[in-house]
Amino acid sequence: WCYDQGAVIISMSLGSASESPPINRKAQQLSEQGCWVVAAAGNSGGGTSNVDWPGRSEWCISVAALNKDLTPASFSSAGAKIDTSFSVVNIWGARPGGGYAQMSGTSQATPGTAGTLACYRSGLKALGLPIPNVHELRKIINEDSTDVHTPGVDRRVGPGYLSPALLYMNMTPLPPPVG
Repeated sequence: WCYDQGAVIISMSLGSASESPPINRKAQQLSEQGCWVVAAAGNSGGGTSNVDWPGRSEWCISVAALNKDLTPASFSSAGAKIDTSFSVVNIWGARPGGGYAQMSGTSQATPGTAGTLACYRSGLKALGLPIPNVHELRKIINEDSTDVHTPGVDRRVGPGYLSPALLYMNMTPLPPPVG
């Protein structure tokens, strides 16, 4: 439905230990149509063997949570399929039924990441640059993340913090040489 309404980035905050073949097929279909699906890694803690589905899908960008000091949030699930991380502990958010509350979780990290990716995609479009598919996007995120935990890609934060500044530099054409 979101894609049919024109969405090109979908933020999903749901999770299961078991794969849902229909959701995975839909994520693949959306990806093949050029849509980026961003999914929460889950909140089962750093001792987990892998992130939740659909974040574990190759067709989704999986997001872990970081504390404000960019260390791994204790509640954030761990696993080989973390594509990026975002700082979201004690973020103010709207509550169902009205009002606001401070919340923490990969459910807060996911829309922050989706928003960052929306700005990136918009910039690419404005510059007339190609929009990468989800697999190419994962490589770009890998290159444009700030390593904040153990060196390299790791089970807690993936490649690290998704840096809007590094994404911007990635899409900015180099100035012409002087002289």
